[in-house]
Amino acid sequence: MALTLAMACPVHAEHASLREYGRPEGLDNLAVRTLAQDAEGFLWAGTENGLYRFDGGRFRRVGGEQGLSWVNALAPQADGLWIGTPAGLWWWRRGTLVKVSAGDAGPLAVLGLGSLAAGADRTLWVAAKSGLHKVTPLPDGQGWRAERVVDEAGRSGPGHLGGLLAQRDGTLWFGCAKALCRLRDGRTESFGPSRGVPSSFWNRLMLAGDGSVWARGGSHLVQMAPGAERFVQQVNAGLEADEAGSYALAEDAQHRILTVARSALLRWDGQRWERFGPAAGLSFDGWLMSLLVDREGGLWLGSGGNGLLQWRGYGPWENWSVGDGLPDGVVWRFLREKSEAGRPLYVGTGKGVSVWDPRARRFRFLASNASGAVDIGALAVDSQGVLWAGTWGGQVVRYSGSPIARGRVDATVGRGETIYGLLPDSPPGPLIIGLHRLYDWRPARPGPPPKPMDEAVVGRGTFGGACRGRDGHLWVGSEEGLVSDRAGRLELSKAGGGDIFRIACLQDGGLLVTNGEDRLHRIELQGDPFRRVDVTPAVLKGRSVVALLEDRRGWWWVSTDAGVAVFNGRSWRWLDQAAGLVWSDTSGGGLYEDADGTVWIGTSRGASHMLAPQALFEPVLGTVSIEEVRSGSRTVPLDARPGLALPWTQDALEVLLAAPVYGGRHAMRIEYRLTGFDDRWAAVPGDSVRLTGLPPGAYRFEARVIDHELGVASPATGFGFEIEPPWWRTPQAYALAIFGALVLGFIAHRWRVRQVVRHAQALEALVRHRTQELEASREQLRELATRDGLTGAWNRRALMEIIEREVGRARRERSPLTLLLADIDHFKRINDTFGHPAGDAVLREFVNRLTRAVRPYDAVGRYGGEEFVLVLPGMDAVRPDDGRRLQAVHAVIAAEPMPQAGRVTCSFGVVTLLPGMQADVDQLIAMADRALYRAKNNGRNRVEYAQESDEAPA
Repeated sequence: MALTLAMACPVHAEHASLREYGRPEGLDNLAVRTLAQDAEGFLWAGTENGLYRFDGGRFRRVGGEQGLSWVNALAPQADGLWIGTPAGLWWWRRGTLVKVSAGDAGPLAVLGLGSLAAGADRTLWVAAKSGLHKVTPLPDGQGWRAERVVDEAGRSGPGHLGGLLAQRDGTLWFGCAKALCRLRDGRTESFGPSRGVPSSFWNRLMLAGDGSVWARGGSHLVQMAPGAERFVQQVNAGLEADEAGSYALAEDAQHRILTVARSALLRWDGQRWERFGPAAGLSFDGWLMSLLVDREGGLWLGSGGNGLLQWRGYGPWENWSVGDGLPDGVVWRFLREKSEAGRPLYVGTGKGVSVWDPRARRFRFLASNASGAVDIGALAVDSQGVLWAGTWGGQVVRYSGSPIARGRVDATVGRGETIYGLLPDSPPGPLIIGLHRLYDWRPARPGPPPKPMDEAVVGRGTFGGACRGRDGHLWVGSEEGLVSDRAGRLELSKAGGGDIFRIACLQDGGLLVTNGEDRLHRIELQGDPFRRVDVTPAVLKGRSVVALLEDRRGWWWVSTDAGVAVFNGRSWRWLDQAAGLVWSDTSGGGLYEDADGTVWIGTSRGASHMLAPQALFEPVLGTVSIEEVRSGSRTVPLDARPGLALPWTQDALEVLLAAPVYGGRHAMRIEYRLTGFDDRWAAVPGDSVRLTGLPPGAYRFEARVIDHELGVASPATGFGFEIEPPWWRTPQAYALAIFGALVLGFIAHRWRVRQVVRHAQALEALVRHRTQELEASREQLRELATRDGLTGAWNRRALMEIIEREVGRARRERSPLTLLLADIDHFKRINDTFGHPAGDAVLREFVNRLTRAVRPYDAVGRYGGEEFVLVLPGMDAVRPDDGRRLQAVHAVIAAEPMPQAGRVTCSFGVVTLLPGMQADVDQLIAMADRALYRAKNNGRNRVEYAQESDEAPA
């Protein structure tokens, strides 16, 4: 079937949200020439200086030590990968890289970017400098055979080879000279101008999902439909007249065709071309040399100098910004006329109103004579189809006529007023919701301006959002409570509590409200007073809530200053720029469910359109790959026997892990466990696990990927192993040790008897004389050596010995250990005010109170000056019970005034050593000290806990 001609020129497209990957993630060369995804899901990037494998978080170079450098082409096949370079052909499989010898054909120098094609039966087609070759495995599986492909007359195949495409039926397409050639059943057929192929160097070919063949050559793009024998050219696609580049082709998950121009990405949706250039956020230097749509539907772009680019949210998201016709990046409101598909969609921004133009796929600005603050705080369409807009400057603008008519100010409310809601057809009467007042309104009628409603009836500011329940009742949130028309007229009801800034009516008849900070409440309207329940999830703590929505599925959408939280009744999902939003800072009131169930989100940098809300709660899962296992400096082979035996060593066993997940990676976490030691799952810190101090025994290491927002885990990947005992713990060593001990014991006993007999009388007198002196002095010396002379606490030397001992014990027993660094607040002020004797008395009382508050086996030591350290074995500050115990210890200090100085407060810095943490004593004290500094900086008289950022690098 012939391809319909494209539009006269490509239309503008939505805004691209790009994430750049480069040297910080391990991609040392930023010229990405080719991309591929293997059977395990890893992405491969071939660059001008090497090959890199990517798991979504970091790159690892492959083959650098073997001299693998400039990479031009990649072709996955089965569980391996073919790599084409100017120096020859390589094969990678399960960590092993082999350079392929082509026998008499010599090295297969691969110069073109599309010069490899994996065919059926492990056949590989190679367009090399020496011609077109077919590479097949040898019967014994120990190598490959390369043969030059010839035509039916015995002559060499066409020269100037371009891109390759191998179809499942064995047909091979390739660029030949300035034509396209098809090799089928041993016969080569050329397609030139007479068969729809313009004269060009055809270096990229692709088989689309519908079976059609696409080919790109410079400024030409052609397609041949399934079953056809002639190509049709795509005209006016916006391709530059350039024969020098090698421009990529790809097909996305929505079956749209992607290709590139020098300064843009082009996309064909079957009817027209869309162009993504700098105005759409796709700004890059040089060429886009490669495209890849991964198995999750994500889009990756290999640039000629900017590294690897990921289009965040490609497919499920559309993003629109100033370059797409919006007059301003700040988007406050959305409204579709009559909530019907096909009706105009209006967007309120920081500089006025825009309407969506579906033909041009961009927004068009609706001019008006409004002045001052023209941020749109409200949009409404009345029963006559007239659009109304309320501004932050207190003006009501009326747009009439066509969807692009100029708006005129119809009414103005009080000075300094901000309009948050317009209800032109609202019973009991048209209403304007202002920040400070509610107003009776006569839209588009001559007469007095909008009249403020009686504050004694409806209350006074601050008013926020409004919604209408399924029973038809209107609810308006305010600082004083809820305003509703349940009694036939608007009146204030304080039964639901006050401080309601945003409000959403729920399908079950309740309300979802927020105070605009980090609290979310549900109001049940049955009963008097209304029942108000705090439903704030942990994901909203510390974030300002700016908009609320319940969609037709009953899902809650909560916009904040850092992203959007979505609740499906069971779990919360977090959406931000990493998930596909055009920007994480969302705008007040900027949540809207469209007629088709999609959701629009307003941000301070444009509008995001979630096209597939139903996909949000699909688990973010992958398979954990065990990349490498190391013991000290040696690598442990995992493909060996099932019973892997490892000799005992003091070296840690390090397991390197990877999980090739790219979409929603922020919700992914890798966990591990070591059965035989601890069956509990623990989060992997970074990309590796260090197993230290394992005693001899049998173990199994397992790792899995978990979507921590949904709590869904993938199947575990792992391996079993056994730690052999050291030689001194073998039966032979035990027997030898027992025999030696018996012999030595006998000898020692005989010698000791002789010594005792010889010196018994002399020693008896000496012992009696010295016993009392030793007993008296020993206690005195111990106190002087280990105790602080002023406070009686352990001195610093003894304290450090205690910490070292307890850290060793905690690691052996894999139990937690908490260190607490305590500092008396404003101690210098106590000395300056009451004198140093009073300060000394405060120090002694401070130690007394700490000692009484802790357990008998805890230690209190003086670290220096007014700083003291508490060593608390077995305590985990994260556990609620232990956390409350630490708070109780802190409260003891200021519970009663001290006779010498009155009420004295202190600050605590707390760090917990958990099993698996590698921090030494100095690092633990430094982390506690940084937590103490944070407590001081945050106002003193408080307990602060060490954070991940406090941990010093290893």
